[in-house]
Amino acid sequence: MKKFFAPFFCLLAGCSSAFAAGFNLSSAESVAYSDAYVKGTGGQFSVFLVNSLKSGAKLSFSSGSNTPLSQAKWYSYTQDVENLTDITSGFVSNDDSTYLSNPKTDCGYAVEYTDSEGEKVLSYVWLTKFLPLTSAVVDTTKHYCDHLPILLEPVMNYRTLYGNMTKVRRTEEVSYSVFEMDHGSLNSSKTELLSGDSVLYIPNVPTVDTPFELVNTSFGTSITTDSFVTYAVNAFPVMTTIPKNIAEIQKGEYKTDENGKVVLYFGEETAFRTSSPFDIDIKSNCSPKVNEFTWYVARDSSFRNAVPYYNWKDEIIGYSGLNSMGKHCIKLEVANSKSGCSFSSLACFTVDSSRLLVPNVFTPNGQDNREFKVGYSSINSFECRIYNQWGRKVFDTSNINEGWDGNFNGHELPTGAYFCVIKAEGFDGRKYNLKKTINLIRTKD
Repeated sequence: MKKFFAPFFCLLAGCSSAFAAGFNLSSAESVAYSDAYVKGTGGQFSVFLVNSLKSGAKLSFSSGSNTPLSQAKWYSYTQDVENLTDITSGFVSNDDSTYLSNPKTDCGYAVEYTDSEGEKVLSYVWLTKFLPLTSAVVDTTKHYCDHLPILLEPVMNYRTLYGNMTKVRRTEEVSYSVFEMDHGSLNSSKTELLSGDSVLYIPNVPTVDTPFELVNTSFGTSITTDSFVTYAVNAFPVMTTIPKNIAEIQKGEYKTDENGKVVLYFGEETAFRTSSPFDIDIKSNCSPKVNEFTWYVARDSSFRNAVPYYNWKDEIIGYSGLNSMGKHCIKLEVANSKSGCSFSSLACFTVDSSRLLVPNVFTPNGQDNREFKVGYSSINSFECRIYNQWGRKVFDTSNINEGWDGNFNGHELPTGAYFCVIKAEGFDGRKYNLKKTINLIRTKD
């Protein structure tokens, strides 16, 4: 039986309606499905994904208003809503709601009733049979670098009000192995929610061979693919340097390892600053499919006039003699020659100009500042002599990290003023000739 209703045309033309309606399935394992098309119907069309219908299942409808539904009529359709078939039995209607017993999947239904303004209106629903995944595969004839499509079968559909077949998007919880830095570990697993109809796109191609486990979020069905053989690459290079003396002036925050070495992971924004001389070790931390890599060292992040360092086997390269002041950047570029996939990462740091900080006071038997020690940055040579008030030398060193404890020949020197002479030269060529009075203070017990 062909039926046609003017209110349906009003819906398609964008007319407003004062009612809110809703369908519900009982004695069924189902979920309501929505996409842009369903939302665009303003509530007059619903879609359910149905995993199972038990005996006595009911499809109910409520107008959401005080409109009685005792005279409601039910229709079914398999093509479009211009070709509705009367349902003459199997449904019950009362003032509050109406329901249809034992509905079928891959079928549409419509409820006709009179709204509060006396207009006859229709609400529609389509029931799609949920189909668990039977196949999730990757096209192995191609190499993927940026994103990875997983082809899904079977494809589920629903019919629009116009009768068009539209694909249902699945939402899958996808788990797989990754090569990423996670609390210091480079090998871990990843789980993310992804949606697609016939294709799921993994946004970042795994750089280790891995199977994918897909678990449907609606009904918990799962499938595990064969191991995906990747040719994508990445790397998490890390730079370490020997620990600096506590007296050395350092700025910014940075991480240290269990040995106290400064650790800087590439790709991080950092305010790391240090002083000359500066020797570093750099570990590539490449993913398994890397077979080409190049190190670059430059004075800025644009890498103009960078010096390439080619290294094919060693995981660690050393870079020493960083005596020039200013910014330094190191970049690693890795690739797989078979796929052409590539990845790069960089880190920058600053070597400070030379500086000397000479304290005015120290207290050998106090809580703090118990030694006279110079703070410094990028100092190449250093001499320090300290004299008492009669001009006798009581301390002499050429080690900038050596401090004076206020003793001379095994005896504590008294509180008083002492004269300090320092000669030094920085790695930047700056010369220092400092003469100043320092105060030794001993606290009373």
